[in-house]
Amino acid sequence: MAFYRKKLYEPDSKEFFKVSRSKIDLFIECPRCFYLDRRLGIGRPAGFPFNLNSAVDSGNFRVQKFTSTGVYLLQWGGQGSEGEKFVRPWGIASDSLNNIYVVDNGFHAVKKFNSSGVFLLKWGTGGTGDGQFSKPNGVAVDQFNHVYVADSTNNRIQKFNSNGVYISQWGTGGTGDGQFKLPFGVDVDAEGSVFVADTSNNRIQKFTNTGIFVTKFGALGVGDGQLQFPQGLEVGTNGIVYVADTLNNRVQQFAKPCGRITVIKKVDPFPDSKDFTFTRNFGANFLLDDDNNPTLSNEITFEVPSPNNNFVITEICVCEHNVAITD
Repeated sequence: MAFYRKKLYEPDSKEFFKVSRSKIDLFIECPRCFYLDRRLGIGRPAGFPFNLNSAVDSGNFRVQKFTSTGVYLLQWGGQGSEGEKFVRPWGIASDSLNNIYVVDNGFHAVKKFNSSGVFLLKWGTGGTGDGQFSKPNGVAVDQFNHVYVADSTNNRIQKFNSNGVYISQWGTGGTGDGQFKLPFGVDVDAEGSVFVADTSNNRIQKFTNTGIFVTKFGALGVGDGQLQFPQGLEVGTNGIVYVADTLNNRVQQFAKPCGRITVIKKVDPFPDSKDFTFTRNFGANFLLDDDNNPTLSNEITFEVPSPNNNFVITEICVCEHNVAITD
C-alpha cells in the first residue's frame, strides 16, 4: 500500500499549484481553514469532540440528553406542535456549536434547540416544494453546519443552512443511481460526503455534498453485506459505515466505500503490470487492483500512459487511502 504525502503551497515556487475540487469548496466556505490546510499543513479535525448524547424518545414526545456513558442529564418536549413540543420526533443531529436539530416527522418540520433544550427556531411545512417535507426522518449536519434532511416520502434529500434557509435538493422516486424509495437515514463523513439509507431499495448511496452520485452498496437479502429495510446509519471518523439492517435485526459494518468515475475514452488492453504511473498535473503513482481497476484519490478524469498510447479508463475506482503523490 502506498501512502499520501500532503503537497503544500510554496509562495516562492514558479510552478502552478493545483488543488482538488474539495479544497476549492473549503476555500469558498472558510478561507482561513484553506490557508491552514494548504499553506501550513494543519487540516481540520476529523470530527466534532462531542461527549454528550441526545436521544429522541418518540413515543414520549421528547428528547432526552445523556452523558456518553448513559447518565441522564435532562429532557425537553411534550405532545404538540408549538415551540419545543413534538408531534412525532424522529431524527436528531448536533452541530459544531452543540445545537440540536430534531426532525418532527408528524409535523413535517425541523426544530432547532440549544444544548440545554431551549427552542430556537423551526422550519418546514407539509408539501413538495423547496423547503417543504413529507414525513421526513433522518437529519445530519456537516462540518460547515449545513443541515441535510431525508425527506422520506418525497424521495429526496434537502440541504439547508443552520438557520433553515433552503440551499438545494436531490433525488426522485425510483431505483436508479441517485433515486430513492423512502430514504430514512442520512449522515455526513469527515470529508463532506453524504450517505443515505435508501430504505425500500435496500441499499446505501453515497453522494458529494452537492448531490452528485458517487457509489452505492447493499442489496436485498440476509447474507453479509445484504440488507432488508435499512433505516439508520452512522459514518465514523475513520470512514467506516455502520448500518442498522432493520428487518435482519442486526448492525452491519462496512469499510470506507470506493466511488466510481465516468470518463471519456477507453483503450484495451490494460498493461499487464500491476504498478504504473498516471499523468496528472504534477504526477501521481497509483496501484491497479486485482480486477485491473486503478485506485485514485480524486473524482476527476485521469490519463494513463501505456507503452503504445495514452488512454482514459471508464468506471475508475476512487479509494483515497491507496494514493501516493509525488513532485
